[in-house]
Amino acid sequence: EMAKDRELHDLLELLNSTIAILKPEAESKRQTINLTIESELKKIIISPFLFNEAFKNILVNAIDYAPEKSEIKVVVTANENYYIISLNNRGPLIPELERSRIFTKFYRSEEARKIKPEGSGLGLFIAKTSIEANGGKIWCQSTGESGTTFYFTVPKR
Repeated sequence: EMAKDRELHDLLELLNSTIAILKPEAESKRQTINLTIESELKKIIISPFLFNEAFKNILVNAIDYAPEKSEIKVVVTANENYYIISLNNRGPLIPELERSRIFTKFYRSEEARKIKPEGSGLGLFIAKTSIEANGGKIWCQSTGESGTTFYFTVPKR
């Protein structure tokens, strides 16, 4: 089921507006959000509502679970058909067994419940649903060397 309100949008503008909204939240933990664009960005046909919903939920998590005074890296790269947006933080690692489950409704890991007891377990479920409705995919990697990175894709056309 593709999104109904899809229209031509500037990906950089969408990213920057969500980052601007969440910046105070990051700053209250003395975190910095750094956006790096490693690809030429063209306008894309997308539902801005779904995009913002997804990006906001992933970025809120990155802020909530990252330590104080740390950096959250947002990087945009591309392949032939997709823009790939990644969000990396140095929060607690997500064990391999949990990586597929974190996108299911109401699922929250033990570690997540320790850090943020009041979470609904819906953020990543909503993100996944929104990204897929926009024609993309979401996944995550979590290793000691590079921390936790969430990736999601947006079709170029």
